[in-house]
Amino acid sequence: SEADQEERIPCSDLGPKLWERLFKLQTNCVLAASSKVYLKDGSVAHLPMVDFKCAPTRTNITLAKEAFAKIGQTDGVLLNSGNSFHYYGQKLLTEREWIVFLGHCLLLSDFVDTRYVGHALINNECRLRLSPSPLNPFIPTVVRVF
Repeated sequence: SEADQEERIPCSDLGPKLWERLFKLQTNCVLAASSKVYLKDGSVAHLPMVDFKCAPTRTNITLAKEAFAKIGQTDGVLLNSGNSFHYYGQKLLTEREWIVFLGHCLLLSDFVDTRYVGHALINNECRLRLSPSPLNPFIPTVVRVF
């Protein structure tokens, strides 16, 4: 939206500096990560990212891991976002591979928020919240690395 402020952050700022920014945010602001990665050669890649709609239970952690293995996502991180899960894959995808990944996510409609996938395709990027928000004061936390 018009209120969004996009900022490219270098890899060197993804450690303590990012945490510092996270905790200094104004209460009406939300920090989100984008799937879009700008490479040194000028090309664009994407991190596989998706928002789930299922409850963040132990059973659903196992089911999510199994479902993502079936679509080739075997290296990722699952976070409890408060109401559900966020997924971050660890291997960069080309633009075409990213679209195929999102297509596979649509086939996991029992777990994945399909509206989120639709917005990602329209906006040509995925975004996931890193900070608390007025609607969800929970900071996403890692529940499984696979």
